[in-house]
Order: sequence, then structure tokens, then C-alpha cells
Amino acid sequence: MVHTSNYRVQGFTAQIGLDDAVRVAREKNLFVLHDLGGGILPDFASIGLPKEPLVDASIKAGADVVTFSGDKVIGGPQCGILVGKQDAISKIRKNPLMRALRCDKITYSLLASTLQLFLQGTDMTNRHLVLKQFTASKEDVNDRAEKVVSALRANATTDMVFSIEPTTAQAGSGTLPLEKLPSVAVVIQSKHNINRLAKNLRTADPSVVGYLKKDKLYLDMRSCLDADIPDLINIIQTSIKNPAE
Repeated sequence: MVHTSNYRVQGFTAQIGLDDAVRVAREKNLFVLHDLGGGILPDFASIGLPKEPLVDASIKAGADVVTFSGDKVIGGPQCGILVGKQDAISKIRKNPLMRALRCDKITYSLLASTLQLFLQGTDMTNRHLVLKQFTASKEDVNDRAEKVVSALRANATTDMVFSIEPTTAQAGSGTLPLEKLPSVAVVIQSKHNINRLAKNLRTADPSVVGYLKKDKLYLDMRSCLDADIPDLINIIQTSIKNPAE
């Protein structure tokens, strides 16, 4: 079974539930593999986000193997995680492809450090960067935008206009494909080619990726950490001063 973690099929459609899949599999002596995509460990509802299927719930429902990503919403290194019943996992381990697909020690170390955050219990939304960005209040996001716009206006030319607009962000990370998160964007307008500035930002080091809408460049501040604001300001100012050919 595959959970549509990063897309939804809407309209005249239906799918079998996990409980029914497990029941049929037991009758036919088959394994049930439940692919959760992003993989959710804490209950999203407890931190103010829409509910998504939990890894633990799939195991308790009887899935023999549950697969999900170690990156994405979990926030660790890019890897795939398989958990489940010993007999099913043992068969997978014996597959010749396992030797080619196994993780290295660095991936294991980074993943272990990330998972420790989930074992430490309280205050997850402050200690886990992905969840912190998901749950940041609109007021906090607006404060980031204010800092950026204030610095840019202090050195602005008459060719550029900087403003702040409410917008909506999406979670990404293989989860909540239809949900909108209230957010705030720094908006840049130019009397010249705004596409050129957008290209400058994309090719900067590090890259800054926004989106264009009605000849305006939007930089959503929900995806920007507080610690990154000085670098963001510097990159924008440098990109404005050094237009691409």
C-alpha cells in the first residue's frame, strides 16, 4: 500500500484501508508493505498541524513492513527507512541489492542524531528545524520579513521597491500536499528585468530561490531561519548591484 504523502487523488475515487489490506493478506499468507512516503513520527495534531498517518500506527495496524524517508519531514540525511516484523525484514536483508543500497557510517550517524531529537520528548518544535519552520507563527515570520525589508530599504536605489505581503506556504517534505500555511513574503519590484534579479539570486552562493508573480519576486520568509537573515540581505544586495549579463 502507498500513502499519498506528497499528492492527493481527488474526485470519484476510493482506496482500500490498511486494516482491510492486512486482513486480506493474512487470509492469503502475504506480507503487507505500507509505504508512508515522508514518514511521521510525532502526532502532527499535537503541534497544531493537520493529522497525517503515523509510522507507529501502521505497525500497530499489522503492516509487516513500513517504509518512509529519513530526510523530508524527519529532517535527517537522505535515506530510506524500513521497519517491521523480523521475518519480513530478514527476507529483505538477504536480498543481493541490500549490499549495494546500504547506508554508510556517516548516514547512520546523522540519522541517529536526528532521531535522538524525537526521543527527548518535549519542546520538539524548538529543537527540530523542520517542525520549527512548519509551526512558526505568522507574527514570527512577519518579523523576519520586517528585518529584511528594513535593511534593503536603507540602501535601496530608485529602481527597486521592497514591500511585505501576506502569502501562503506549503510544507513540502513529502507531507501535507494540499495544506496551506499562512506566511509572509518579502516582495521585490524593479523598473528593469525582475527575471534577471531572480536568476542572480538562484545562481548566488548560497542560492536564494523565490517565485515570480505579476512581475514581482516573492521570497517566502517561512523558509528562512533567523540566523540566515544577514546572509540573505547581503546576497540580495549583491545581486542587485551586480546584474547578470
